[in-house]
Amino acid sequence: MNCQLCDKAIELNDDGKPMGRFPMVKSWSKSDDGKFTPSFRSLNIHRNCVLDLLESKGVSLRPLV
Repeated sequence: MNCQLCDKAIELNDDGKPMGRFPMVKSWSKSDDGKFTPSFRSLNIHRNCVLDLLESKGVSLRPLV
């Protein structure tokens, strides 16, 4: 599996699962006490590639992560 931005391979951990991908919220579920819980999915894009792309457009999320 390759990154869709830089076309380099996405590294796998010892269990064979992809590492370093960019997570995003897929959906929200509401619990009985009225709180919302996010469900995440990871895009086939390196986290650093997304951060670099955002920085090139004038937005920096690095201080938050």
